[in-house]
Amino acid sequence: MTRALAFAAVILCWSAAPALAGNSSFALRPVTYTPSNPVTQSYFVLPARPGQVIQSEFRITNAGTATGTALLYVVDATTGMTSGAVYLSRTTPRRDVGRWLRLGVARVTLTPGESRVVPFRVVVPTHVRPGDHLGGIVAENLAVDGDTAVGGKKGGSFRIRVRHLTIVAVQLALPGARVERLALTGGSFGRMGAYPTLMLALRNTGTVMFKSRGTVRLTNAKGVVVERRSFSLDTFLPRTGIGYPLVLHENLPSGVYLAAVRIAYGAHVLRKVLTIGVAKANAVVRSVAPPPPAPVATTRKTSMLPWIVGVAGAMLGLVGVLAALRARRPR
Repeated sequence: MTRALAFAAVILCWSAAPALAGNSSFALRPVTYTPSNPVTQSYFVLPARPGQVIQSEFRITNAGTATGTALLYVVDATTGMTSGAVYLSRTTPRRDVGRWLRLGVARVTLTPGESRVVPFRVVVPTHVRPGDHLGGIVAENLAVDGDTAVGGKKGGSFRIRVRHLTIVAVQLALPGARVERLALTGGSFGRMGAYPTLMLALRNTGTVMFKSRGTVRLTNAKGVVVERRSFSLDTFLPRTGIGYPLVLHENLPSGVYLAAVRIAYGAHVLRKVLTIGVAKANAVVRSVAPPPPAPVATTRKTSMLPWIVGVAGAMLGLVGVLAALRARRPR
């Protein structure tokens, strides 16, 4: 499944951090490639066997305008929440390709436009599952951008520190059964921010990477279809699972719903109907117009003011009438 990572790998290899004025910026690419497989110009696709030691090398280039230092290290890959290959952090324990990679150097310092070839080895374990494995080589620019203090209203502040990472993927294809298998183990309703969301629990239980397309038909307890959605899944790595968030068009009240899911991947089609309940306490309430504002509560003193003014006005009127009658009396 070499094409699965073509687009992502081009971005990771060539979209190094933008070369801002006076900054270093690093790019990575394989030194050699296989002409019959154009994607190998952007990332590594290495046929491998259990127990094999593979020798290769990559080129790191400073495409920026200032001398800079890059920290070099290796990581494992996994499947992102919305699918697609993502790479784990440097502090995450390495258990797959990231554990098998050995770099020739740990850091390089390059002047603007300078490049360097870095050798590396892949030591494949003797006992390893067949199929696809994915990791990455990372160049972390040690120059920090945006180290800026941001002040708060009450005098507090925090600092924003941005580090630029450039990654080249290393994909290994080991011999053995190439199995495409997708499992849907459940679903639940929730929210992503302000949006109602159906979460699908998916897992690639096979041995190869694949992409897929799917549909969901959602019906309520009365059998009325309340939602139809289609979606596409990017690269899904073997032995990884995600809770795929499917944002819904409509909010849902409490009740029981049936989600008929169909996902096509490779030469297979997965069909499953999930029964998902939304409890009243956790209901995603259907949108309604806001209620009219409640009357403003007043104190007893404020509520008596109109009466006081009315009585005072009546007394003044009575005084005026008496004065007029007295004026008309003969002397």
